[in-house]
Amino acid sequence: MIDQNDRLLKEALGYYRSGLYSQALAACKRVRTRYPGHASALHLMGLCLWQMEQLISAASILRKAVNLAPGDAGLQSNLGSIELRLHEYRHAVQHFKLARTLAPDVADYHFNFGVACERLGQTEVAEEAYRAALVRAPDFSPALAELSALLERANRLGEAKAAVGRALELEPNNETAGIVAAQLELREERVEQAVGMLRKLLDSPLTPDNRAIVQKRLGMCLDRLGRYDEAFELFSASNRQSARAGDVSGPGWCTFEAIERIRRELPVLFGAADTGSHLALNRMVFLIGFPRSGTTLLDQMLACNSSVRVIEEKTTLRALLTDFMRSSSDLQRLAGADEALLDRYRSAYRKEIMHWVPDLEADRLVVDKLPLNTIFLPLIHRLFPSARFIFAVRDPRDVVLSCFMNSFLMNESMRHFVSLPTTVKYYDAVMSIAVASFPRLKSRVYSQRYEDMIENPQYEQQALCKFLGIDWQEQMLRSHEQASGKRINTPSYHQVTQPLYNRAVGRWRHYRKYLLPSLPVLAPFVSHWEYSVD
Repeated sequence: MIDQNDRLLKEALGYYRSGLYSQALAACKRVRTRYPGHASALHLMGLCLWQMEQLISAASILRKAVNLAPGDAGLQSNLGSIELRLHEYRHAVQHFKLARTLAPDVADYHFNFGVACERLGQTEVAEEAYRAALVRAPDFSPALAELSALLERANRLGEAKAAVGRALELEPNNETAGIVAAQLELREERVEQAVGMLRKLLDSPLTPDNRAIVQKRLGMCLDRLGRYDEAFELFSASNRQSARAGDVSGPGWCTFEAIERIRRELPVLFGAADTGSHLALNRMVFLIGFPRSGTTLLDQMLACNSSVRVIEEKTTLRALLTDFMRSSSDLQRLAGADEALLDRYRSAYRKEIMHWVPDLEADRLVVDKLPLNTIFLPLIHRLFPSARFIFAVRDPRDVVLSCFMNSFLMNESMRHFVSLPTTVKYYDAVMSIAVASFPRLKSRVYSQRYEDMIENPQYEQQALCKFLGIDWQEQMLRSHEQASGKRINTPSYHQVTQPLYNRAVGRWRHYRKYLLPSLPVLAPFVSHWEYSVD
């Protein structure tokens, strides 16, 4: 029987190498009929399903194989690669970590581990992994390319240039390296050169994800050159490409349905009695708004003040949202919760804070920045009735256009930005929560207009610091210098390293004809925040 299994497996492998994946799969199934626990047959079945783009089935089969052969580094790595494709980044990290532990001399395993870590925002670990891959294979161009991209996003431009130059020497057609090289040209204001490089990339074979990135970046270049119609078509094409990725799974906290539940229960959450026995939050502030409304600019300015520690875009409210965002009855349960229950979630929040800033000094003001925490304003208020909020305001038309124009890592929230109508609809839903909440928050919310900060930064910073109860410090005016060499996990990463500029103010006017059908939806917010109608 063993000889027959080996013969069938060899036959399956031949089919696989010839690209005959259905035949290979059938041969593997015959092996499993004889020997259900044959790990190698399961492994090859998983690879066939992967090649056939049946990723969920492939992952299920490979998990069974891993349970049978946990010490197989190649198997762990292959399962990690599929988990990566399925956006199961934490699982991918676990499998790649095991692979590189089992076979520490294999550069691929270190590289794959780095890619998965970077998807989770663990950039320091990712950089170490890329460098570990290069120690083992100095001419490993994919690792050089991904390292160059990481360094560019970390605003370490000199190192990025060196890494991308070497990657392109070794592999002139490397997609990632080509994208990074063009971005470096743009960052040095060589816009026409960047356009030429990006057009050349578009004329070459690209993965769907990279094609979407190149289209967005070329669109940005053409916007800079005043070629707005061409730019808009590229933004639209990129978003259509991103939309084809299909549904993006998530916890369900930021969907239209979830936002509507909060809107309905908002009076109940704000109407709940405050016993006054909650943990004090006099040194805690939430920085909220909407993506592309100026929150990153504000957090970089505040981070330059020695009295402040900023937590940038971390899910610090995970425990609260996990338990109370499933249904309207959960929200009602939160509204009626007693202090003992609330204290459990306050403690969970503080643990999250200490995880991200373990060396937090007692006298420091902590600014928890996550724009779409706007959705959860009523829940935050219920948990922390004395919490303060900085609300970033920007012309709604510029905000929705910027969301449509920029590239985001696709997730439950960002998937709404693949078309202008859905972007506007999402803005309407989220901002309706803010507008309904602010009268109840009264003096505990401070609205900061992006345009005012650009126009008169010192005056606006001083007013903001007064609200926060801290002294203004002159280095806040030089936040762009502090941001150089720093990893910033938002699409604004390269913009906040520049001195303040106003070219993005009123940009929507160049795209008025495309925004025209959506302007009535945005009009109430334009009026509410006192922006000019035209």
